[in-house]
Amino acid sequence: FFAPMGLGTRMQQALDNLNRMLGSFSPARFDDDLMTDMSPDYWLTEDDGSYRVRFEMPGLSKDDVKVTVREGYLMVRGEHKESREDSGGEGPGSVWSRSYGYYSSSFLLPENVKPEEIKAEMKHGVLEIVIPKAEGEARNVKEIQVI
Repeated sequence: FFAPMGLGTRMQQALDNLNRMLGSFSPARFDDDLMTDMSPDYWLTEDDGSYRVRFEMPGLSKDDVKVTVREGYLMVRGEHKESREDSGGEGPGSVWSRSYGYYSSSFLLPENVKPEEIKAEMKHGVLEIVIPKAEGEARNVKEIQVI
């Protein structure tokens, strides 16, 4: 993986310069919302009957999120597209912007779950996934001696 050093800083400086040039002529400012990195926080919890995964995904609706189970993996994908225009039409004082964000994550499911009974609910920007446990014992646990 290669990430050029300082690319984000240079992009932010360019946006700052653009804001200074436009000054009071612009009804809206360009900001770092244009460079959204979708890496939502998530929590994994467990109780007697299930595992729960909660993702914070503000601004996304249930139509923006896809949850699948494939070959023992739980996969969560979120995608956000937005276009907006401030003021009317083209010309001085018009601002049109577009933003896009994408998130994808996968988790290996424990063997003691019922994948066919997994439920997901999106409410107020929080995705909650409930993964019911199967009856019986989980994987065999063996303690490994550290030498």
